[in-house]
Amino acid sequence: MTKTRSPDLEDAVEAMRQQQFEEAVTILERLAETRGNDPEVLVYLGVAYVQAERPRKAIDVLRRAEEIVEDHPVIAQFLGRSYKAIKEYALAERYLEMAVSLDPEAYDSWLDLGEVLYLSQQYGRAADVLSTACERFPGDAALHSILAMAFYRLGDYTQAADEWSVVYRQRPDSIVALANYAYTLLYLGRIEDTLPLMERAKEIAPTHYRTLMICGEVEFQRGNLDVAQEYFERALDKCSVSAEALGRLALIEEFRGNIKRAEFYLTLVRELMERDPSAWQRTCDIHVRRGDYDGHLQCLHGAVERDPNSPAAWVGLASELQRRGLREEASEAWMKAIELRGYVKVYCPRCHIYQRYDISDTTEKVLSVAVTCPGCSEELPLPESLAVV
Repeated sequence: MTKTRSPDLEDAVEAMRQQQFEEAVTILERLAETRGNDPEVLVYLGVAYVQAERPRKAIDVLRRAEEIVEDHPVIAQFLGRSYKAIKEYALAERYLEMAVSLDPEAYDSWLDLGEVLYLSQQYGRAADVLSTACERFPGDAALHSILAMAFYRLGDYTQAADEWSVVYRQRPDSIVALANYAYTLLYLGRIEDTLPLMERAKEIAPTHYRTLMICGEVEFQRGNLDVAQEYFERALDKCSVSAEALGRLALIEEFRGNIKRAEFYLTLVRELMERDPSAWQRTCDIHVRRGDYDGHLQCLHGAVERDPNSPAAWVGLASELQRRGLREEASEAWMKAIELRGYVKVYCPRCHIYQRYDISDTTEKVLSVAVTCPGCSEELPLPESLAVV
């Protein structure tokens, strides 16, 4: 596309620079009527269709361009983006993988590919691709954000916290980045590490729903139930479908003996879980805090049934089965989690070290391989040493 452009094509390109995409489409459609085999016109028209949010039109034009010019990174990228827009994720994945292969420096292609893998619930592959992308573009908060989300769905909460910490350093004034980092730390029980984040949230967004939830969870974990309740009720005023707030209010009411009120909140939580299969990650611990381990197991069985592509659900189930001494059933759940993750993660309780091992063999032999702690050199038995966070 380095040849001299016609005045009409220059006008179309300038319109695209000015984000006047419909005007660009009009010019390019007219050009395509007379220069329908000119790949440059077709590519610009396809790109303009994408930017004008007309993905099906873009696909038709870019597929014509693809027949004329093979292995073109821009064509592959925008075909991938168009298929993503209409939720045909398999084709989107195919073209975006082609795009990053043809042009590894095309940041947008990496971002789109990571999003497609995440949206198609290929969380292990998403984490792998996005980790590579973050090495190539280490300063990009968007890539790290999606990677953190992928690790969360993998049930790898320590890695998710690490990625959210990167995003927060890059976007210190973002309440979303701060809250995601803080809430992941709280999930891990790291209250002291969360306190500076809570104070910062109060500074930048004192009445924001996310700030109220951070404050409420900190006070809840500290045992200050009156203060926590006030925060959660205020958060619920801002977001009436907050499963987290409803779940915590249910626990607070139950701790006080207000069983009828607690059941009211729990009913609302169950309704939300029916509508959002992934909500189990935010609510299953309610049963543990109530001491209802049978309810916890039932919740986890429901999670792997309704959210089967989430390794986090299988890790949770494996951990609970292992706690009950059901070794065979636990091993089956661990193997499903490992298959979906694509790696084994172990924890040494002596050194407090997490270690990750990428694997290609997902047979049951994985659980019989000896793993040595890099810190103390002690052998870590599996599956007992598999990390649950």
